[in-house]
Amino acid sequence: MTTTTSVGFAAETTAAVGGAVVVGAAAVLVTSRSPAVALVLVAAAIPAILCAVDIRRLLLAIAIIDIPLQLGMLLSHKPDAELVGALGGFDISLTTFALVGLYGSWVVGALMGADVPRPRLAAAIPLYVYIAATAVSVLGAADKQLAAFEVVLLLQTLLLFVYVASHIRSREDVVFVVTVLLAGLLMEALIVIASWGGLPLPVRTRLDASVLGTTPRFGGTVGSPNTAGTFFAGLLPLAAVMALAPAPRRVRRLAMVTFPVACFALLLTFSRGAWISAAIGLGVVAAVAVRRDWLPTSWPVLLGAPAALAIPLLPTIFARIVKGDQGSAASRGPLVALARGLIADHPVFGVGANNVGPAMRDAAGPEFSTHWLYTVHNKYLLVLAGAGPAALLAFLWFLARTIRRGAAAARSVDPVLAATAVALTAAVLGEVFHMTVEIFQSRPQVQLLWLIAALLTGMHAMEREDAEVAA
Repeated sequence: MTTTTSVGFAAETTAAVGGAVVVGAAAVLVTSRSPAVALVLVAAAIPAILCAVDIRRLLLAIAIIDIPLQLGMLLSHKPDAELVGALGGFDISLTTFALVGLYGSWVVGALMGADVPRPRLAAAIPLYVYIAATAVSVLGAADKQLAAFEVVLLLQTLLLFVYVASHIRSREDVVFVVTVLLAGLLMEALIVIASWGGLPLPVRTRLDASVLGTTPRFGGTVGSPNTAGTFFAGLLPLAAVMALAPAPRRVRRLAMVTFPVACFALLLTFSRGAWISAAIGLGVVAAVAVRRDWLPTSWPVLLGAPAALAIPLLPTIFARIVKGDQGSAASRGPLVALARGLIADHPVFGVGANNVGPAMRDAAGPEFSTHWLYTVHNKYLLVLAGAGPAALLAFLWFLARTIRRGAAAARSVDPVLAATAVALTAAVLGEVFHMTVEIFQSRPQVQLLWLIAALLTGMHAMEREDAEVAA
């Protein structure tokens, strides 16, 4: 990516987002029950894709939009493993094909002597260690193919991390990624709300009524309601900051529409962990916004809109917080106990990546016969039980390094870069808590977290390079 004029940048952004919609709609055609709707989407976006200036922006936009859309297939599918929280196959998706195009363009450009960025390989050292430890755990896994599912997913996401971290070289690059993230957030929020409203959709959505009885929880196209909640909580701080801070006008307008709509969609997931995660992220954003005087005169409207939208849901929200949940929270204790037993029995290399759920099911004695058996709902225990202490330490190193880079980038003299860094760092802080009660193993969760980390890594590298030039 290179710096462009504002007009050229706007055209490329429009083309990339429009092109991503085209590809998504084309994929929808394969599985849709309403192909006519998808055809309309394709026809509407054709003018945008035809004016595309940079195919790399289009491919990157596709990889980002695919986080909520989840358009792909599972090879060597094992549905029984999914029943206990394991990854169910080799995930081949739009992201996979987009990465092939992105790296192909990168390599060809380098061979032809074009002005392409050098890969920031050192930025991903914690991830190399994490993936290496996860790969070693495959050797001792009871089901090596299950373990391979996770290793392949991590390797694909590493490629996305390295590409984004290396290609963030200007303010326009950051704004482009932020714009596509907000567009994806708005799109997914509208899908969830449409599902709640009973509107027919040309995409497959996910809902779950098991916890709230007759009141469904909505997951949109992301996955389960908890996974969808993770997606919304991870991007709401970004929408809030872009609506409050001195962002480009087009981005601010998009954020002001997206924020209340996404807040309402988050409520519809009825994910308490995601609610708390979003509250942490938005709390950090609010504290920084007050300190840096980012609050515009319209901020009461921005906050009042989601509050007004939430009024019809207040009785259900109240019940979700204070009343029983059919043992959902109580079941977490036995799962933790089973995970600790696995850790004690396999203290060095774990039971194997992506093998924790099946191993817990096999290890459960008669005393667990009345309990819900699933993988442990704690990312840190999941990593420790699956791949051992080396993997957990590397994962914690990755999170800590991401937060540190975000805090450094938040001191940028460029208000847009500083605001973006504040929002993304706040989101990671919220997710650090959320991982104590959530798995964070599915592709949308891993891909979003590593994309945020890559964006912060690129911004931090920009600040260091600017400081070196100034010196």
